[in-house]
Parts: sequence; C-alpha cells; structure tokens
Amino acid sequence: MKNILPTATMTLLLAGLAKADDPFGDYLTEISCQGSSQVEINACVSRVLQESDAKLNELYTAMRRQATPKEREYLRRMQRGWLEMRDATCALYESDHAGAANPSAWGTFCRASMVTTRVKELKQIGTRFFTGQN
Repeated sequence: MKNILPTATMTLLLAGLAKADDPFGDYLTEISCQGSSQVEINACVSRVLQESDAKLNELYTAMRRQATPKEREYLRRMQRGWLEMRDATCALYESDHAGAANPSAWGTFCRASMVTTRVKELKQIGTRFFTGQN
C-alpha cells in the first residue's frame, strides 16, 4: 500500500500534471520526468526548464544573427510578446494551484512546458533563416 501514492503521484505528473478539473486541460506540453519521489520529479522538471531555456536562447540568437535589421526588430518584438504571455500564463497556472503543497512547482512545470513548446515553434519559424531563404 505504501507504493500506491508515489506511483499515483508519478502517473499524474507524467500525464502532464493534468487533472480532470484543471482549467488548462491539455494546453501544456507533457514533460517526461520519472522519479520515485516528488523531489526527484521536481528536479527533473527544473532540468528540463534549464535545458530548454538554453536551447531557446541559442536558437533565438542564431536567428537574429541571420536576420536583416528589420527582421531582428520583428523577432525581438515577437519574443518579448511571447515572454509576457509565458509569464502571465504561468502566474495564472501557479495561482490555480495555490492550494497545492508546492504551488511554485506548478509554475516551474508551466514554464518548462511552454519553453519546450517555444523551441519547437522557433525551429519552425527559423527554418528560412537557416536554409538561406531570406
């Protein structure tokens, strides 16, 4: 019986931290983190956030290097807008889980999920910068 709670918790987290009454539903991307404790899973989500954030910064910098001055301005405005949306979305997500044992873990999950998705988006948007189709 002792192993049921960690397994149930892990399953919940692996399912994208979603629950039936979660107002965000399946909006956030699933993150594959496994662990035998909540601490291990939280550490994994934090690593995913750090790694995805580094990829995002690298990709954004590479795109700006290839862009014309006008395109760099568009990229800057686009990214700043996305950062505002990410911050507001994750603040709302964290506040929706204010009664949880560790609400900030939900905010970290949200940021990791959104940054992971943003890397995919920038790869698609940036294709023209990396194929010489300017």
